[in-house]
Amino acid sequence: MKQGKKTQVRLFLVDDHAVVRDGLAQLIESEPDLTVCGEAASAE
Repeated sequence: MKQGKKTQVRLFLVDDHAVVRDGLAQLIESEPDLTVCGEAASAE
């Protein structure tokens, strides 16, 4: 990786509990190099 260039990691959250998804999303979004690109309650 080149110095000075930040890489943004995008995550898709899947959990059947909305409270868990919301908590994880808040925690992830608090990190400058992480972002939540989507959420789902089921993998089906």
